[in-house]
Amino acid sequence: MHVSDEHFVDALAGEVTHVEDLGTYKILTLNLDGQRLKARLQEDETVPRGTAWIGFPSQWLMLYADDLLVEVAP
Repeated sequence: MHVSDEHFVDALAGEVTHVEDLGTYKILTLNLDGQRLKARLQEDETVPRGTAWIGFPSQWLMLYADDLLVEVAP
């Protein structure tokens, strides 16, 4: 998941509900349409306040059906 404090193409708006600073990284808790998501941010990344823009890069997405990875033709 890609998280930013600025809008980008195909981004979804999520509400930042909690930030946990663990030293070398931070755990960001977000509310996206009633679903709770957590994202890990590196210590030098900007932490969004209020609204965070979230994206799911296609190279990292996988679709499963009945516990089997479904391969989609390019």
